[in-house]
Amino acid sequence: MKALLLLPRELNITSISEKLAPVERLLGRDSLYAVITSDRKHIIDSFPELIYILNETGNLLYGIYKGLKKLRGNDVFVADIGFEHSIDTIKQFLRARRQNLLHAVNGGWRGLALLRLIDLDYVIRTLESSLDNTTQDFAQIIQFARAEYGIEYDLV
Repeated sequence: MKALLLLPRELNITSISEKLAPVERLLGRDSLYAVITSDRKHIIDSFPELIYILNETGNLLYGIYKGLKKLRGNDVFVADIGFEHSIDTIKQFLRARRQNLLHAVNGGWRGLALLRLIDLDYVIRTLESSLDNTTQDFAQIIQFARAEYGIEYDLV
């Protein structure tokens, strides 16, 4: 399993460090991939152990799309570390290896997802067709993938 970490602009180096620690401890450094925008390149010096994926647009869905394409061939744990998540919630996602999970509240994505390898290409295709719509939520993308391809997922 690989972790795709979304590093939002509003977080400073200290906040990123605090939020990365539990994921790094649970998955290991070799499994961590971070999506950053070009204006956040200073993060590379602070966290050289991460593997970086450049999001040229700054659009969240485009960042997820690029990251998932890079991590094809693996189960992928997606975490937007701009959201607050307890270590227990993260552990719950990482233990559920054989199912797709989405952390959602009131129909909106809350920063965590687990995508199985077998369904990853379908999620990527759905994202490709939705990249022009910057107002969509990642939860809506997963719902479209379910409707189009029959992908099953559970909400946490």
